[in-house]
Amino acid sequence: MNILTDSKSVKNLSNYCSLYYEQSDFWGGTLTDVQQQRISITLSFIPNNVKTILDLGCGDGRITNELIDQYDVIGIDMSKEALKYVKAKKTLASVNQVPFKDHSFDLVLSSEVIEHLPDKILNKAIEEIQRLSSKYILISVPFGENLYENSTKCNKCRKLFHMNLHFQSYSKKRLASLFPDFKLINSAVFGPWVEYSSNILLFFVRQLGGKWPTSNTALCPRCGSRNVESKRGNLIVWTIERINWRIARVYPFKKKSWIIALYERKIKS
Repeated sequence: MNILTDSKSVKNLSNYCSLYYEQSDFWGGTLTDVQQQRISITLSFIPNNVKTILDLGCGDGRITNELIDQYDVIGIDMSKEALKYVKAKKTLASVNQVPFKDHSFDLVLSSEVIEHLPDKILNKAIEEIQRLSSKYILISVPFGENLYENSTKCNKCRKLFHMNLHFQSYSKKRLASLFPDFKLINSAVFGPWVEYSSNILLFFVRQLGGKWPTSNTALCPRCGSRNVESKRGNLIVWTIERINWRIARVYPFKKKSWIIALYERKIKS
């Protein structure tokens, strides 16, 4: 689902993303136990023969800052606000245009980043990640996310958009073929179990009941409004949600939150 394709959407995606990611609410907060667990699992996937790391899309350095004592690490992000919290060496840049030479790092790490990239930017970012890594790539993303389930609607202009600015969903199969020059050597799903809804029932909850999720960082890409507060719903919503609850008791809609994947550069024959 590409949320920025119609003629009334913002014309410059880069400007919109810059505005979105400069929100101070994103960065510098206290980590939850779940977030700490995600960081620990990510660190455990780093191979023993790694010395240099590029954290691509490092955000506020919640992983980058944990690597300083053991690795030569550089963090890259497009958000000036996020980089204020990074204690390691850091560079302001976009993931699709990185100012380093080929094979500059033993490992390129990108945690919770590539789900935020529209197709054209994603394709270029994949090229950059492969170009920059001499040995390994380590990727962490939401696992099998239903983008519609986490989309919301602007109460002002009625634009449909993902409230966390996600453009991509990743399955195990998709991740396995994501980097042509590398082979997948290890992966794992992890994190808390999350429940999800039947797409058909979810459609009726949203379209007929008018009940949409919300976020304090949601920013409409068409009009710039933050007015995405969800309605409380109506009898239709209540009925459908009860049906979904009954179905879930028999056929649980559950999956782990995230997936992590480690790749190694292919040896050319």
